[in-house]
Amino acid sequence: ILASEREVLISVPVYRSTGWQGGTAVAAPTPESPCSCGGSCADTECLRGYHAIVLTGYDDATMEFSFLNSWGKDWGDGGYGTVTYEFVQSYGRGGGYLEDVDTSIMGNACGEEPNPCADNGDCAACTAVSGCGWCGDDGGSCQVGGESAPAEGSCGDWRPVTCDAAADPCASNGDCASCAAAAGCAWCGGTTGSCFSLLGRTNFCSDPRTTAEECGDCDGSDCIGCAGASACGWCDGRCVVGGSLGAE
Repeated sequence: ILASEREVLISVPVYRSTGWQGGTAVAAPTPESPCSCGGSCADTECLRGYHAIVLTGYDDATMEFSFLNSWGKDWGDGGYGTVTYEFVQSYGRGGGYLEDVDTSIMGNACGEEPNPCADNGDCAACTAVSGCGWCGDDGGSCQVGGESAPAEGSCGDWRPVTCDAAADPCASNGDCASCAAAAGCAWCGGTTGSCFSLLGRTNFCSDPRTTAEECGDCDGSDCIGCAGASACGWCDGRCVVGGSLGAE
C-alpha cells in the first residue's frame, strides 16, 4: 500500500463469532481468538465463508490497516473499519492492487443505456447511426429519434436520414396575407419579403408579421404581385413602396 500508493483488495475468512454485523470500527477479530464455536478456527463448522475488503491504509503506531467494507456508509465508521496487521498476515488471502477506473468509458448510470448519438458531431456521421437524427436547430446536434421527431423535446429542423435541409413548409406562401394565415408561419417584411416557419426558427427577421392586419400593401415576394399593388414597385428583388419616379 505504502510503496504503490494504491489500495489493495484481499479476501478474509468470516467465522461465526466474527463481529461483522456490529458496525464498530474494529470489525475483525485478532488471530488469538478468531472464533468461539467450540472448535478449531480451521473447522468448516465454524467457518462461514470469505469476504472481500479493500485495505486503504496502514497505521505504524497501532499496527492496524484501515479498510473499506462493501455494506454502505451505515456500517462501521462511515463504511470503514480497522483490522490488525496480525489478522491480515494470518488470515488474508489473495490480494491485488486496485487501478483507477476511467468512468467516462462506462456510459451512463447503472440501468441506463449509453447514448449512441451523443458523440456524433456532424450531420453525416449522425445520420449514419441507426436510431439517430440530426437536429439543425441552434447550431445542430445529434439526438436519439425516429423518422418524424427526436425521442425527447422538439426540433424544427429534424433530419433523420439525409443531411439536406428540410424544406420550409411556409416558403410557398408568396405574400404576407397568405403567409400570416398559415399556421406556424410569419412574413418577414422590410428588406427580406419572405415567409418562414416560426417552429425551430434559426433565421433572424427584424420585422416579423404574423397577422393579416400587420401586412402592408407592398408585402409581396414576386414582381407581378408587387407591380399590381398600388404605390408599390419591384426593386432589387423585393417589393418596396414607391411610384413612377422610384422607391421612397
